[in-house]
Amino acid sequence: MPVRNENIHQSGYWFVEEHIEYAPPRELDEFLAKGDKPVYIDFGSVFNTNQKDKTVKLIIEAIHKCGKRAIISGMGSIENLPEAVIAIDSIPHSWLFPRVSAVCHHGGAGTTAAAFKAGVPSVIIPFSNDQFAWAHRSYDLGVGPKPIYRKDLTADKLAVAIKFAHSNNIVKNSKTLGQNIATENGASDCSQVVVSCLEMYF
Repeated sequence: MPVRNENIHQSGYWFVEEHIEYAPPRELDEFLAKGDKPVYIDFGSVFNTNQKDKTVKLIIEAIHKCGKRAIISGMGSIENLPEAVIAIDSIPHSWLFPRVSAVCHHGGAGTTAAAFKAGVPSVIIPFSNDQFAWAHRSYDLGVGPKPIYRKDLTADKLAVAIKFAHSNNIVKNSKTLGQNIATENGASDCSQVVVSCLEMYF
């Protein structure tokens, strides 16, 4: 049985609240409105631009195989995309994630937290460092498929993972996790711990 240490405290996430109402580009707004919720795909700062063409081709093939629509972000301008896929620049996750059906990403701590909060499934393709831990944590929580390591990524594997992420249990678990996170107030809880420590010693 783990030993409890009264000097160690763990609270919920610290989320930055957006105080400015975000207005999406018209092209994105129209894309969201004209079909089912798309899958958001972005590999963050670890994305290798030298592999852009190969990666985009893989993504498009996977999206076609699983019959979904997709938003590709963080890969710059992409020409000749099929109707079911759109490419965008960076966008506030807090605005977009509640409007998509799943988030396919690299497993960075910030992106993972935003997906958890939005209550949508995660398809995580870890590249390095703590991304592997978050990928496996997502799977353990039942809010996403088993992680696919970047070196093992294929269109077929990605298509299967996206389909799995849309299964009823995964969608339900993701919504429940989002609802639970919404009840937390990590910053406030932490501040109370700090105050209590100060009162104890001063």
